Amino acid sequence: MSSASREFSLGPIPPGGIASVGDVVVRTVRDAILRGRLKAGDRLQQDKLAQQLHVSRQPVREALRRLQSEGLVVQLPQRWMAVREFSAHEILENSRIRLILEPEAARIAAERIVPEEIEALKSINRTMAQMISAGHLSKVAALNAEFHHRIYEAARMPTLTRLIEQLWVGRAILTPPFIPGGRGRRTVDEHAALVRALERRNPPGAAKAMRDHIARAANEYARQQAAIDTRHPTPAAKRAARVRGTGRAPTRAARRER
Repeated sequence: MSSASREFSLGPIPPGGIASVGDVVVRTVRDAILRGRLKAGDRLQQDKLAQQLHVSRQPVREALRRLQSEGLVVQLPQRWMAVREFSAHEILENSRIRLILEPEAARIAAERIVPEEIEALKSINRTMAQMISAGHLSKVAALNAEFHHRIYEAARMPTLTRLIEQLWVGRAILTPPFIPGGRGRRTVDEHAALVRALERRNPPGAAKAMRDHIARAANEYARQQAAIDTRHPTPAAKRAARVRGTGRAPTRAARRER
């Protein structure tokens, strides 16, 4: 994880209609991460964020703790908070495990889901399409997670649900590259295909729809991330490239960052 400081500005929070300053700070910083305005590895300084958002340090501190629990932010050894970086290995491993567990949950859900749950999934997917059109990425990520969670809940297997949800911690940070390339709209279409299989009580069809959905999203993310890394390599990648250029073995810190 890089501790390099990069300049960014989030702008003040609008004063009207704030029910909880802490909630608004969380949404603002989360949305900045999802939109890519805050990059992986960016250091998050409480004083700087409080000044930019026109709030005190307390709601910023609470917001960073909440984002840390979501897996979007990590604490560095120097006590700095930073936007989490995901290695290619972590992303690949996550996708492979999801491809094992989530199709099974969808298959079981197709046998146990009730009509009210089907209608809830349709409603969530419609709202997700609207939020994609409006560019509300933080809401898109939340709705996407809720859609999947409702399916796992419909399987009525709490242990399986807990295992899957562990894989979702921090996954929202993988959303930004999807939206500009039309991934959001394709996600809505794939969700609709999954709902149709569930509504028809077609376990093999539901499992396949979930498997295809996860695989397509993972493949698109890998391609887009490779393009992003080529244009804008992370600090860790830059250090690794320098090490390769000198022919020296990477340091222990550099190996940890891979």
